[in-house]
Parts: sequence; C-alpha cells; structure tokens
Amino acid sequence: MKNESTVQFIIDLTTTGLEDEELNRLAVTLLQQMKDSDEFEKVNRVAVEDEDIPKDAKSIEGFIVGILMAEVNSQNIISAISWLHRRLIGKTLKFTIKTPQGTEISLEGSTLKDIEALMQKAEKFLNETEDPK
Repeated sequence: MKNESTVQFIIDLTTTGLEDEELNRLAVTLLQQMKDSDEFEKVNRVAVEDEDIPKDAKSIEGFIVGILMAEVNSQNIISAISWLHRRLIGKTLKFTIKTPQGTEISLEGSTLKDIEALMQKAEKFLNETEDPK
C-alpha cells in the first residue's frame, strides 16, 4: 500500500452473542479504547439516522447498539485488525472496510487462523483498490 489514504472501518459487535445492555457496554468500552489507540484516526458510534444501518438494528440513546465506525489509515489496517482481535478474543470479529472510492469488503472471523486470513484479504483488497495517484 503506497498511499496513506484513510479507509472507513465499520465494526459490528452484534455477532458477539451479548444481550443489548452488555453489547452497549462493550461498544462504549471499546470506543474509548479505540480513541486512546494509535491504530484508529477517528472513532464514533453509529447514529440512528445513518442511512447505512441494518433495518433490524436496535438503538440505545440514539445510537445503533453494537456498531462502531472508525477511520483507519490504510497503512494501519493490519495493526487495527490485530488490535481489535486482541480485545475481542473468543468473539467473532465482523467488519466492513470502505475505501474513499466507494468500494467495500466485508470480513468475518473468530479464530487466530481466521483473523490472519482476514488481514491478508484486507491488505489485498486495499492494494487492488488503491488510488493510483
């Protein structure tokens, strides 16, 4: 990845199997940790009025339960995935990466082997969709 572009990272924690209240606590805790981390440029909860939310999504306090959105420098994508995996060990990591050009890829995995494969797919995807500037 030659360019230092920022990609959108949508993290879906709803696959963790937690009840809504626990899921909300996990999202809030993870959000704060992500804000304190160098892997993520910008981190937010997804607001209810966001047009890309799933139709069956539940909300608490005006935010979608268990969905976080972050901006990640394309150079940090592998470390961001690894960072998330370390904090969600034993849980399924499900996320979507969207490039500034509008292309996207959805990835999901739970085991270390799955996560390593996700990292390779993410890197390949970003290399293939890289802006040739």
